[in-house]
Amino acid sequence: SNLCYCWLGLALERLIVARWFHQFRRSPPKPSSKEDVIRFVAADEKVLKTFAAHFRSEEGEDVLRPVAVLRAFLSAPDEERQQASAHELCQLLGDAHGRALTKAAQLAILH
Repeated sequence: SNLCYCWLGLALERLIVARWFHQFRRSPPKPSSKEDVIRFVAADEKVLKTFAAHFRSEEGEDVLRPVAVLRAFLSAPDEERQQASAHELCQLLGDAHGRALTKAAQLAILH
C-alpha cells in the first residue's frame, strides 16, 4: 500500500542518514580545502534529498535537517553562526552525537 511505501521510505531515510553521520564521524573526508568538504556534504545532501523525494514521506525534510545544518556549520562565515549550527546539531542528534559530528567537521576543515 502507499502508506506502507511511505513508512518504508521514512525508515530507510533515517537509517541512511544515521549511517552517513556515523561514517562521517568515524572517517571525516580528507580534502584539500574547506570548500571541498562543503561540496562533499552538499553532494551527499542532494543524493539524500533525491532519495527522500522518491519516497516522499511527510517527515522527509526533518530527517534530512541535520545534513543541512552540518552544511551550514561548515559554511558559517563567523564563529557565532558556527556555534548556532553546532547547538542545533546537538538538539537534533543529542549532545554526544552532535558534539562528535561537529568535532569531525572541524577536523575535516583543518589544514
